[in-house]
Amino acid sequence: MARASRHLIAATQGPPFAGIFDEKLTAAAYETKPSFYIVASHDGMIPPAAEAAMARRSALR
Repeated sequence: MARASRHLIAATQGPPFAGIFDEKLTAAAYETKPSFYIVASHDGMIPPAAEAAMARRSALR
């Protein structure tokens, strides 16, 4: 993975807020926040082709 991609993921992947387990969901985050799918070429459990297919079906960036 390119260094710039690693930095992007590290910058946008935040820790969960503990209160999320107490509050009732009012809106889905995927409707307002950008979503990405990372295909792991060395996953070992899910073949990369299957991951790529799931990414295409989800219509994420």
